[in-house]
Amino acid sequence: MAFRVLGPVEVLRQGVLVPVRGGRARALLALLLVNANTIVSGAQIVDAVWGERPPSTVRTQVHVSVSSLRKLLAGVGGASIQTHPAGYRLATDPQRIDLSVFLDMSRSGRAALRQQRVAEAARTLHRALELWRGTALGGVRASFVPSTVVRLEEHRLTAFADRVAADLGLGRHHDVIPELRSLLDERPLLERARAQLMVALHLAGRRGDALAVYREGCALLRTELGVDPGPELARAHGHLLRAHVPLPQRINGIP
Repeated sequence: MAFRVLGPVEVLRQGVLVPVRGGRARALLALLLVNANTIVSGAQIVDAVWGERPPSTVRTQVHVSVSSLRKLLAGVGGASIQTHPAGYRLATDPQRIDLSVFLDMSRSGRAALRQQRVAEAARTLHRALELWRGTALGGVRASFVPSTVVRLEEHRLTAFADRVAADLGLGRHHDVIPELRSLLDERPLLERARAQLMVALHLAGRRGDALAVYREGCALLRTELGVDPGPELARAHGHLLRAHVPLPQRINGIP
């Protein structure tokens, strides 16, 4: 891995960390990495890195920053920053970027889960999530960061939920209970996580606790959002009331 954005933004040359000096250089690198192998227009760069009131010399500053990054990336994973009439493109093998690897593994894990290759799905998704080292784009301050972090966090949550579904399918309900409780402490309105916690508690013989988790979720959804539980949470509750064992795979959270 030559580039890491799933945590603090880092560049590694043959496994050795390469310092990226300067806030704007780091922001430009991050922008090009999350759009790797895609042309990013000059207007996008200015808006994302320099903000709404760029200086009159911004074009020169963009050229200087790109030149600086080109020197930095010399010998790093065969990467290069290409100039196009419409902007710039960071060209590199996607397998050199942790984000690209994570997304590929997440898709593979979900496909395996849907095809009932549960053990393979669990292995793949565990490995994918291990690539995260903290909040994405750590250390980068720029206007594009908040929305990008939200988007990447959604991918992370989806992969986590798929991984939990695989673990439930392998009988690891005791292992996932503390993870799901911790996640719901931070994000109490996540219905899929709440439904999966209900399933895990039920499989652990704690049906009463599972129903309490449902009641808590109902109260939060109505208080915070003014809505009733969605289909996934409602299905899990219905099956708990009928005490069906084993629960159908779709209730286990398999997409």
